[in-house]
Amino acid sequence: MLQSFFDKLYEEILFFILMVLLGISMFFRIPSIDSIDWRVIAALWNLMAVAVALENEHFLDYVASQISMRFHNERSLAIALIVTSMGLSMFMTNDVALLTLVPITLLIGKLGGFNPFKLVALETVGANVGSSLTPFGNPQNIFLFNYFDMNLISFLGISTQFVLLAALALYLTAQGCSKDRIEFHLEKVNVKSKLRIAAYLGLFVIAIFSILHILPWQGVTCVIFAAVLVLNRTLILQVDYFLLATFILFFLLVDNILAVGGLRDIVSGYLQNPVYAMWVSALSSQLISNVPSAIVFSPFVADVRPILLGVSLGGMGSLIASLANLISWKLYIKEYPKQEYFQYFTAINIAIFSVVGMVLTLVLVMT
Repeated sequence: MLQSFFDKLYEEILFFILMVLLGISMFFRIPSIDSIDWRVIAALWNLMAVAVALENEHFLDYVASQISMRFHNERSLAIALIVTSMGLSMFMTNDVALLTLVPITLLIGKLGGFNPFKLVALETVGANVGSSLTPFGNPQNIFLFNYFDMNLISFLGISTQFVLLAALALYLTAQGCSKDRIEFHLEKVNVKSKLRIAAYLGLFVIAIFSILHILPWQGVTCVIFAAVLVLNRTLILQVDYFLLATFILFFLLVDNILAVGGLRDIVSGYLQNPVYAMWVSALSSQLISNVPSAIVFSPFVADVRPILLGVSLGGMGSLIASLANLISWKLYIKEYPKQEYFQYFTAINIAIFSVVGMVLTLVLVMT
């Protein structure tokens, strides 16, 4: 029981740290409940509920396995897994993409008799890059899209700048993988119910429409909740409520931080320089993750572009730069020694972070 508590404490360390910080800040000020962006919370719940439902039907496993079994050397596998992780994360979030792909990749390593540390590291970067493209690819994008009241075209106009550069860098990195043939055979994955999958995909579409402000988020949330309740009510308990609670704590804590006299003017003045704003959000992501960085720094800037580019860039670098990085890390070290993975993951992340960051700096300076 005690070990279970400490495991959960470690797993959700950010949540518990925020609880402590918010508790301390409340000695000085009670935050406003109006500071919570319920539209963002609802959007996250909708996407997570549908993703859990599709995972339960083995739909994502089916897609990933069908793609993976077609390639039989490390380089082609790396490129296929990068493309798959980017594609899944654009719509199903980077966390879901990696929870689906990493176990399959580890199985390929076992069956092929090799350590798949390069594959796992590359698909992890791919998930972070792909999720940066769309307003619903990761939690920070959902937040920024709503906070700055953006439309899809303007969002894609910014996110594409990062994704194209990072994808090219990732493709070139994958060329360093071996072309030696790998023999393995994956068991065929069967989906549970095509009818339920069709229903969940329909729910996924309306969830996206609500994020894009085409449908009212209140009504869509009610529809998805009712549909999941009817189709498989146990799924409701499988949603990551710690993530939702973490967002709520961030909203409340930032509300108290912004109430500190003169702080907004000081920080806002510094972040008016777009290059500074991008690098502050990117570098802070290395210490506190890119989701918190997006929430903390957004109130201090008028232009979303440097923050969006910064937190997208910031997902690369350290293991804690993106929560998705930790998912791959935890899954990998259960099966293999961590040293090779950590060294390779850190090396390619720092390299891509540096090169893409320098190019984006030039883009910001010239525009």
